Amino acid sequence: MAKDEMILINMSFDSHHLDKVLMKLMDITDFYPQKASNIVFNEEVGFLDQDRSYDDLISRISRIANEMKLDLCDSDHDDILDIKKAEISLNGLEKEIKKISDISQQLQKEKHENELTLEMLKHLTSNKINFDSLQDCQYITMRLGCIDIKNKDKLSYLDKYPVIFYELVQDNKNIWCCYIVTNNYLLEVDNVFKSLGFEEVGLPDFVHGEVNDAKKELQNEVEAMQSYILNMNLKMDQLRIAHQEELLKMYATASYLTKKETYKVYVIDLKSKYSIYGFVSKDDIKDLKKHFKGIDSLEYQILPADTFEQQQIFAPRIVYNNQYVEPFELISRNQDMIYAYAYLCYGVFALFFGDLGVGAIFMLIGFLNKGKKSGRLLLALGVATILGGFVYGSIFYFMSLYSAVISFNTLFRIIDGLVLIIAGIISIRLFKDKLTFINRLSSKGIWSIAIGYIVVVYLLSLLENKILLPLVPFAIVVGVILGLIVKLFEIKKRNKEGIMYGNSKIKAFGNRISKHSI
Repeated sequence: MAKDEMILINMSFDSHHLDKVLMKLMDITDFYPQKASNIVFNEEVGFLDQDRSYDDLISRISRIANEMKLDLCDSDHDDILDIKKAEISLNGLEKEIKKISDISQQLQKEKHENELTLEMLKHLTSNKINFDSLQDCQYITMRLGCIDIKNKDKLSYLDKYPVIFYELVQDNKNIWCCYIVTNNYLLEVDNVFKSLGFEEVGLPDFVHGEVNDAKKELQNEVEAMQSYILNMNLKMDQLRIAHQEELLKMYATASYLTKKETYKVYVIDLKSKYSIYGFVSKDDIKDLKKHFKGIDSLEYQILPADTFEQQQIFAPRIVYNNQYVEPFELISRNQDMIYAYAYLCYGVFALFFGDLGVGAIFMLIGFLNKGKKSGRLLLALGVATILGGFVYGSIFYFMSLYSAVISFNTLFRIIDGLVLIIAGIISIRLFKDKLTFINRLSSKGIWSIAIGYIVVVYLLSLLENKILLPLVPFAIVVGVILGLIVKLFEIKKRNKEGIMYGNSKIKAFGNRISKHSI
């Protein structure tokens, strides 16, 4: 694991170069700017306000794109955007969309009503009730329609009313029905049926003639409306195609400028000029200056990395993990512990879980998912398992290609491996603070303990074939006790200012960034 030595750099520039600096700041990856509010301690020094005018524009474009069924994918953007001109363009587009949508919605509504009427007519043809006579009655009223079948049990609410309910037919979703009520109870009964989700179907005048002719005419109406609806959809498609490029570019530019505005949190307003503080690796200073080349007024001031440590501003620690350790970042978010987990897993999977068949399966699954972190982890563990498999010569722990190099009871080996993995993780977490005493053991500190722990337990486990008693649990107990003793000893030795690791305090460990050099 390699680390970069960081420095603090102050970049100051004239105010008219703000946009250029922010644009370049967005594109750089190895510079870590600090928020101006964390750096400024003088009341006379100010901050920059973010321009929120692009937010409304983005919301409008998103709403229009949703109505037009346009996917807002990545697109080329400009560095500037005329908001007034963009709003005028969106206003015209919204009017066209509304016109098409209103017509389409009206057609959909009329089509739905005709479909309900058509469905009702199909059911009426199978009944002998004279609906014309009922509709001509002076003192009673008849309603035709349907209710959701889920509300059938609630029809008992009508028992107290002088109402006749007649079920025509029911399908999987609706009950097609009619009800007849005297006019003095009409409003109350209508209200009850509305609460049950009753959807009335008004029969047109021509229904009172030949029903079959009416059904045919309604069917023609439905088909014609469907054709009109498809025509409206086609117009919306044409509108989308015509304005797609314009909308995508407008959206990309507004999003880019909104992102640029967020970088103003790093800018300190010094009245006469602006300033940005940030951390950078000593090795990247030349690349930083090259990146900002072309801004004449830009000046650099290099400061020690610990300049603002009293204000709780610590330099990030850039960590480079090689390709053999990088997969274990999935297990540990703490960069200091990744090597410990790597050594533990490599050792246990090779010495305890070693098997050619299991290792091959791990590698196959890992290779098929190598684009994911979990896939790379399985690939690494598969390699370790296969290497151990060559020692034991076993395939799926039951078949043997040749005699094992080391004689070891398979059952005890797997049990010990499972126990050791659990105990190893506990031990690593126990020593996660990288105590001074442990650091003296080797350059890898806690990682040397993990390796030594695996070797000792493995040697003890070799005796299990003779005494038929797992010794791993005893070794684990001893290891944990020793670990607690060491931890208690080191707590008493801690400096009041905090544990030091290199030139940085332990408090800085949370502000750590990982990079992988493969």
